[in-house]
Amino acid sequence: MSQILENLSQLILKCMEKDKNKRYQSAGELLADLGDIEKDIPTTQREISKSKSLTTKEVIATFSAKKLFIPTFLIIALAIIGLVFWHPWKKDKTIPFSERDWILITDFENLTGD
Repeated sequence: MSQILENLSQLILKCMEKDKNKRYQSAGELLADLGDIEKDIPTTQREISKSKSLTTKEVIATFSAKKLFIPTFLIIALAIIGLVFWHPWKKDKTIPFSERDWILITDFENLTGD
């Protein structure tokens, strides 16, 4: 069986006719023929079946307190370790210089010619 109705196929061929006198002369003529074709099509509605899901089981993510305990504990432990090494409560943040911590800036003249 053809996918296109015979009278609809004839309408399409008439629209594509090489001889312009054999084609539809106005959009009204084409619309009238399309209306006639539509009247011939049965109006019963097809029942659309619901498609089956691709998975056989529904996936449900559940979280329990036991599963969240270890990641929460690790985050808190890392935060405590970071605070111990960072020392945000230490008020004196300046570094004292000793006599050996001097920087010497001198002139430099290249005598090698490079």
